[in-house]
Amino acid sequence: MIDKPGDEVWASADIFYSSTNEYELKLDTKKYKKRRSDEKVVIRYDYEKGMLYDNYMSFVLRDEVEQNFKEVFDRVYSSESYELVMIVPNTPWEKENFKVTTTAEEYLENILENNIHVCVARDSQFIEQDLDDLLVQFKNRSLAIDAQIYYMTEGQFRSIKQKTIWADEYWTSYEDRVWILLGKMDEDYYIRSVYHNE
Repeated sequence: MIDKPGDEVWASADIFYSSTNEYELKLDTKKYKKRRSDEKVVIRYDYEKGMLYDNYMSFVLRDEVEQNFKEVFDRVYSSESYELVMIVPNTPWEKENFKVTTTAEEYLENILENNIHVCVARDSQFIEQDLDDLLVQFKNRSLAIDAQIYYMTEGQFRSIKQKTIWADEYWTSYEDRVWILLGKMDEDYYIRSVYHNE
C-alpha cells in the first residue's frame, strides 16, 4: 500500500465516528496512478465488530476491471473514440471487503455497482441506440454499472485526452451527458437519463 517509509499522507478526514464506532484513515498511494486527484486508500475499523475494511483492492484490480468494461464499450464505440475510467469507491463497503486473493472476476461478481466514467467523441443522435446495445452487453456479462457517459465533439474529446488526470471533475465541455444505472440486487434494475448541455 505504501511504497516506502514517509510515503504515507494523513488526511484531515482521519477521524473516529462515535455514532458508528468506526475509525477512518485516508492515505495516498504512489503505487497506483490516480485517475482523480482526490482518490485515497480508505481504511475503516469497526471498533465494536473488531473488523477492518478498505477499498485497496479497487486500486489493485482497476486495470482489469476497466478492461472488462472496455470489451463491452468496444462493441458499441470505436476504441480510439473514447476514454474510460473506473472511479474507485471512496467508502469501503462491509459486504465487499475484498482480500488480496480476490480476482477481477470475483470482484465483478460481488460488487453492487462499478462507477465508470466515459468520454466519447460521438454524435448525440446515436445515444438511444448506443444505450440499448450497451444494456444487452452488460446483462449478458452480468456487469453492474453506475456510469456517466459524456458525448463530445472531436475537439472536446482531444482536450480531455490531454489531461493527465482526466476524470478529475464533471466537465462543462460536452454535448450530452448520459447517466445509466444497472445494479445487482434481488432483481436487476435499469435507469437511464440524458442531460443536454446548454
